[in-house]
Amino acid sequence: QLSSSTQDCTDRIQCRHRCTQLTLLNGNDCDLNYEGDNCHFSCNPGYGMIGSSVRTCSTRGWSGTHTFCDGEAWERDVTSESQTHSGKSHNDLAIYLNTFLRENYGAVYWLVIVYDDVTGYSEHTV
Repeated sequence: QLSSSTQDCTDRIQCRHRCTQLTLLNGNDCDLNYEGDNCHFSCNPGYGMIGSSVRTCSTRGWSGTHTFCDGEAWERDVTSESQTHSGKSHNDLAIYLNTFLRENYGAVYWLVIVYDDVTGYSEHTV
């Protein structure tokens, strides 16, 4: 007690674990790295995400799996799948690729451009 008056503290000091800084080549970096913080990742246009799109810092480190943006693997897979399923209608192919990307590359947004011989290119956000 420093004086005869009583003091109340309204702010509580908290000590939180600090995780290593996360960076994402060809995507966004995360500036949050304390226990309880969530990092939400996204890839630059032309890159597909592999790994966890959201990771949480805890006393044991980061949750989820290592996140990285790949500019070749997903594109190669989409090209191959498009050729394999070239008999599908324009709309059916877009729906198929939507499902394929979600199942194989996680919950992220994709811009799929499908070429239709009659109408030309059509963009679909997946």
